Amino acid sequence: MKHFFRLLTIVIIIVLTANNNTTAQVYKTGIGLRLGGSNGLTIKHFMTGSNAIEGIFSIHYSGFEIVGLYEIHNELKIPDANIKDLSWYYGGGAHVGANATHTRAGIDAVIGVEYPFKEVPLTLGFDIKPYLDILNNTGRFFDTAFSVRYYFK
Repeated sequence: MKHFFRLLTIVIIIVLTANNNTTAQVYKTGIGLRLGGSNGLTIKHFMTGSNAIEGIFSIHYSGFEIVGLYEIHNELKIPDANIKDLSWYYGGGAHVGANATHTRAGIDAVIGVEYPFKEVPLTLGFDIKPYLDILNNTGRFFDTAFSVRYYFK
């Protein structure tokens, strides 16, 4: 539990001290794979220029999990680098999952980075997703993953 709170503290510090320049996104909807602590499908849809919702369907613990997240994307500027459209995001949501022995549910946070390629309609992303099971705690407190999505404008 103390690892969860340490990670949550780091996320809060980053969010409060980062440059919050929201940015319009290159794409409207993207669908693809999320590979990491749990593997599955991801779909992200931008409701406005910087506000998105993401759904994740993953397989792990010999079962499945469904996650819903609300995310706010911000421009990420790296000094002396000419990288356009790179963004970082943060947000939160909830999850529900089941396997052969139990059902679990809880709350999630997320912080990550994402880069959409303009030459091909693909995005690459990396995120850290701490979570807290409220129903049937499994003892796991965060998930990290890479995402690759095909996007539609």
